[in-house]
Amino acid sequence: MKTLVIIPTYNEKDNIMSLAPAILASAPGIHVLIVDDNSPDGTGVLAEQLSSNNPGNVFVLHRPAKDGLCNAYSQGFAWALDKGYERIVTMDADWSHNPADIPRLLLQSEHADLVVGSRYLGGVRILDWPLSRLIISAVANRYIRFAINLKLSDCTSGFMCFTNQTLKAITASKLSAKGYGALIELKYRTQKSGKQITEIPIIFSERQTGTPKMSSNIILEAAWIVWLFRFSHPLKPTTYFKKFLQIAPLSLSIWRTQEALAFSKHNLSPPLLDLGCGFGEFSSVFFNEDIDVGVDCNPNDIARAKNLKLYKKLILADARNLPLANESINTAFSISTLEHISNVDNVFAEMHRVLKPNGRLIFTVPTSTFNQFLFFPFFKTSYLTLFHHIFKHKPLVSKNTWIERAQKQGFKLISVSGTISKKQVIVYQLLLPFSIPSMITKKITGRRIVLFPTIRAQILNKLFNRIINQQNMTDANILVEVIKPT
Repeated sequence: MKTLVIIPTYNEKDNIMSLAPAILASAPGIHVLIVDDNSPDGTGVLAEQLSSNNPGNVFVLHRPAKDGLCNAYSQGFAWALDKGYERIVTMDADWSHNPADIPRLLLQSEHADLVVGSRYLGGVRILDWPLSRLIISAVANRYIRFAINLKLSDCTSGFMCFTNQTLKAITASKLSAKGYGALIELKYRTQKSGKQITEIPIIFSERQTGTPKMSSNIILEAAWIVWLFRFSHPLKPTTYFKKFLQIAPLSLSIWRTQEALAFSKHNLSPPLLDLGCGFGEFSSVFFNEDIDVGVDCNPNDIARAKNLKLYKKLILADARNLPLANESINTAFSISTLEHISNVDNVFAEMHRVLKPNGRLIFTVPTSTFNQFLFFPFFKTSYLTLFHHIFKHKPLVSKNTWIERAQKQGFKLISVSGTISKKQVIVYQLLLPFSIPSMITKKITGRRIVLFPTIRAQILNKLFNRIINQQNMTDANILVEVIKPT
């Protein structure tokens, strides 16, 4: 069973040199990934030594600065899934978790989707904690169980073993927590997804060397964020649809909803770049929090996007020549933008330049398969005229061509999936003529005309929400995720 142990580190030089070898010795064929946040004490340098001494067994992800436990795990999980690991173990870097317990986690993972090493199962098993800290921990676990009904004895344990299928399911949506609240959120998402969780008893030892990472800010985040978990739910397909109907014509609302559903399966690590952000049409529906950077070449759209207050920074620029620093972005995304750009290879080159190592680019584009579903000659001719000449679509190319364009600039494919069904393409064709007035006003004035948006959304949502689904997807429109290798 191909297993990876992920260890986030920050100033752990006194522990990492002994911990990694102990993990390697705990089970045959096990690998270690150290995710270091540019530790001032030189942990990253020691991690590289470990990697050199254990080639093919110890790997290192270097991050430019301290960026939170959540993002460290998100990047580690993405790396593990990309490499095809079947089991992914998380543990602390300070010897508080015993590597000798890893085989027990792996054994139980044959019967569960997530195995948690519990300090409290069948009694308290914690060494060298003062009574006050034991009381605080016990109260915190009761508080979490009450707030989100998490059915575990140890809600804050960082010693866990996930199956790869579980990670694919729960990291599809963005994690809300930034720090140690991620440990709670990972368990909560697993439980909400219907996956099987089990616990095994472990002995937890307080760190003997190094500086504890717990702080009042971490405690406060965990205290309030559980209520965010409880009352924040992923948008249902019909909710996406209803929101898009308030700002876009019906045909485009169907298209954008399908893209949003596909997009929601992907975990996004900030800093985020919205390439071709327009006036924020897609992002205003999909995101609840700020996006770091939005880029578009249309000054009217940039001006409108500022009113949303969704972007921390908006840039009027050509995607082929971005005024962004090298390796400054973790995740870039582009929604139905690249098909409008000539010399698109230059865009992929720019994305490769601005993305950090292990940074990801996620984009949606229509493909030449779309033309195969244009069932009347009239629609085919009209589509080519309208979109190729008036709305500046470039000739549609195949799925493989888009993938090859990204790979040519140094990206590695993670996944590709269709976002729209044949039935939805046919409905899109039939509705397209009714959307032309809105599209023309957008082209001329920079704004779409949507009369009585709320009433319109209520009526159209009831009439058409049955066609919104994720079944029988085709390659007429695709979502591609690629990664910049280290």
